[in-house]
Amino acid sequence: MTKHSSAFNTLLSLSRQFTETGRGLPAQEDIVPTRKVACFSLLGVHLAIALEELTEIIELPQCTRLPRVNTWVLGVANLRGRLLPVINFAEFLGGALSAPPKAQRVLVIDMMGIFVGLVVDR
Repeated sequence: MTKHSSAFNTLLSLSRQFTETGRGLPAQEDIVPTRKVACFSLLGVHLAIALEELTEIIELPQCTRLPRVNTWVLGVANLRGRLLPVINFAEFLGGALSAPPKAQRVLVIDMMGIFVGLVVDR
């Protein structure tokens, strides 16, 4: 037996041994996202809202104040011809917005007959 055939037989033997005793790779699984979300920050907590519950995200619009409403109601804004009540969501929850006004955003929600804008930190 030549030196080359001996090495080949050794490799062949090792291959058979690993094939018989070795475990296969785990099955490939397709990961399908079940829900798409928009992430935001409020009161130092990172949160998410399902995109189907969110109409759009806008910069803080100019609001017209309303008399005799809670302080967390910033007023109403005109969003393409619709009156959008704008709520300081952090103050509504008993806290305060922490991001600078330029970083704050309004989550516009239009579902189940409710059309409202919630101001969040980012």
